[in-house]
Amino acid sequence: MTVANTQKFDAAKVEGIRQLHRILNRVQQSTRGFSGIGLVVYSDSNDLPISPLRNSYEEIQLPVIGWDKVELVIRQISNADSVFHDGFHFISMRGTLTHVSHYFAPPIASSSRALDFNVGARQRTAQLGSLLANVVATGVANLSHDVTIYSKGQRVELEGGT
Repeated sequence: MTVANTQKFDAAKVEGIRQLHRILNRVQQSTRGFSGIGLVVYSDSNDLPISPLRNSYEEIQLPVIGWDKVELVIRQISNADSVFHDGFHFISMRGTLTHVSHYFAPPIASSSRALDFNVGARQRTAQLGSLLANVVATGVANLSHDVTIYSKGQRVELEGGT
C-alpha cells in the first residue's frame, strides 16, 4: 500500500504515518543501546487492547505534545538500559505521546488476511494491531535497522520518502 493524500487517508492520517516513519528511522539510527521499538499511531485510544508493563510512569511526564518532543522522549526510552524500552508506545494522530511501555494485544485476524511470515512477535503484533478500527498505523524498527509500517494490515510505502 502506498500512502498519498488520497481518499483512503485524510491529511491528518498521512501526516501521522509520515511522522511515525520519521521517528522510527531517527530513533533506531541515533539511539545508543537501541534494542528495537514498536509504535502505534491511533485516532481514538478508547478500547485499545493495551496493558501497562510498569507499575509507575512517574519518571515520564505524559502526555508529551508535539512530534519533535515525542521523538525526544522515544529516543530517551529506546535505550536498552531504560525500564521503559519494552512494549509499544502510543501516539495520537495529532502528535501526542499518551502511553509508553504497554503490552499491545490485538486479536488474531482471520486467516483470509495476508500475514507477513518469518517475522518476530513485535512485527506480527504491529501488523495485526494495524487492523484495529481506531489505529491509523503501527511501526516497528529492529536491531537490523529495518523499519516496517503497517496500516489496515498491509505494509505501507511512503511516496517521496520521509
